[in-house]
Amino acid sequence: MVSPNGSHLCARFNGPRAVEAIHCFVRHADGALDSSGKTIPMSSQSGIGFPFLGITSDNTYVVATDGNQVEINAIASNDATAARKVSSDGQNTMGIAVSGQWVAVANHNSDTVSIFAVNSAGQMTLTGTPVNTAGPPDRLAFSQNGSYLFASSDAGMSAFQFNPSTGSLSPLNGGKSLPGISRAVTAQ
Repeated sequence: MVSPNGSHLCARFNGPRAVEAIHCFVRHADGALDSSGKTIPMSSQSGIGFPFLGITSDNTYVVATDGNQVEINAIASNDATAARKVSSDGQNTMGIAVSGQWVAVANHNSDTVSIFAVNSAGQMTLTGTPVNTAGPPDRLAFSQNGSYLFASSDAGMSAFQFNPSTGSLSPLNGGKSLPGISRAVTAQ
């Protein structure tokens, strides 16, 4: 995942010999990477489900799924801010999408999407009750203008109206998904 301003590339590493961690590499103008960035160890729950990352729109924080929680960490190597974890208010977090101050998280085993507001200090607050999806959501994408959120699942593609002023999410298409299995989604 490349930060919106292109200054960092963050990747999650798993492996039997390696400590599970997020590595945020510094990215130079020519695209080259160096290891002067930050390594962020993940907790013991992070092996649940698949690892997903997002970077806040202000290029300050990396957000990761972590079992039934969402973890947020400062990207900069000189920022000693401790990781913050919040409950996703669902089960088996999957995809993450970021738009402005908002982070959407797919709760695969709960068939819901949770919306969080992130403040400048990296504190995440759940904006309300998670919204039901037509099937177990896997991946999420906000539209470029942040007014819509799309969720892919084995049940098909679901669309939501998103209010970037309040963080509220409303199902479109009568709450039904468009048919077809989708494991990836991107939007413009």
